[in-house]
Amino acid sequence: MLLKTAWLILAIGTALLLPALIALGQESDPPVAGEGKEDLAAIVRGLIITWHDVDKEVVRLKASPLTADMTDAMLRWQARTILAGNILLLEEARQYTKNVDDELVRQWWVVRHELDPDYVSENFEALKNDYITDLYFWARCGLTNLEGVVPDMASFIRVTPKEIKDYYRNGIDQFTQEASTVLIWVLFPESAFGEPADARRFATECGDLLRNPDMSLEKLATDYSTLSDRWPGCIPRKTEIGAGKETSFQPRIMEFVDGGSEGAVSDPIELEGGLVVAGIVAKTEAKVLTFDEVQYEVAKQLKSGKMNQARLLIIQDLARKERFFFPSDLFEREPVGDSLIERPAEK
Repeated sequence: MLLKTAWLILAIGTALLLPALIALGQESDPPVAGEGKEDLAAIVRGLIITWHDVDKEVVRLKASPLTADMTDAMLRWQARTILAGNILLLEEARQYTKNVDDELVRQWWVVRHELDPDYVSENFEALKNDYITDLYFWARCGLTNLEGVVPDMASFIRVTPKEIKDYYRNGIDQFTQEASTVLIWVLFPESAFGEPADARRFATECGDLLRNPDMSLEKLATDYSTLSDRWPGCIPRKTEIGAGKETSFQPRIMEFVDGGSEGAVSDPIELEGGLVVAGIVAKTEAKVLTFDEVQYEVAKQLKSGKMNQARLLIIQDLARKERFFFPSDLFEREPVGDSLIERPAEK
């Protein structure tokens, strides 16, 4: 299933909420308050946020459709709020995660997320901060238990059957399966062989091989050695056409692709300077996926979006309660309409 647009939005939301790399163990020598005043955007619990940090966050914010109508001043204010909120969220999380076992954290990143063990060791403090922040956030959402943490976001992230159906109906164009063809094609350049006639003869032999019922096109598409060993000089390739992977082919090859079915193999196709033999490994027709086919994915997407919003709400609430901005004469008050996420009325 190709839920391209929906997954793009989800990916943007996920990137938006990644903890900022600001003096949380990622830097060996974090800035000290009072230094570098010309680049000082904020001091939060004695930690520095620079305008360089803010501008990097603004770039990430601009990638989200949620920020399309925000001015640069609003984006800068929002970026600084998020960066400060990430620090405050980590501080909050540390109150409830003091007994987290380091080996558990290490296994979480190595086994669950398949990170290189050496990378985990080199970046352990930063990864541990990410882990305990997420653990605290999951507890706020009711997805795990931490003593003393009230799951106040549990109802906020809950998705109802009606919401799932509405989400599908309102975004039906997202739930489409594009037409696609997986093609294996073998080029026989005349210049790679002693005589031009050899290229045609070898291309014909290749077509016979691809049509052999004992030879799997799918296997050949992942292992070219059978072809390249038999005809040194040929150039085998596998390409996916469509499904967001548009590929420019010669019209004669596309005529074969458009008219052929799965498993079809072409006769040698003459091109300038050589010949091509192509085989269709798989072919998928375009269609709109039914609600039953994608119901689970729709619910998962909707819940993920709500969790992204819940995290931003927590960050914004923490930042608003903290008097941390410096220098104060730059943003004496919040820009009007700055809020990236509005908390909906309780159901």
